[in-house]
Amino acid sequence: DDSSNSSITPPPSKSLSTSTLTTTNNALSHIPIVLQLSSNSTEQTLILTIDQLSCVCEAIQQS
Repeated sequence: DDSSNSSITPPPSKSLSTSTLTTTNNALSHIPIVLQLSSNSTEQTLILTIDQLSCVCEAIQQS
């Protein structure tokens, strides 16, 4: 069974997961994180994915 399963081409999400360095589960990387910023009666929402957050974290670590 294992030999027949290995011949199946992996879904495209497998190849994407190599580019996301810190996320182990690729399904998590598409969950949006909504930040609400409220200052001086103007409310802004910032929507980030885990991929974008990991890029920010990497940039902070390298600086």
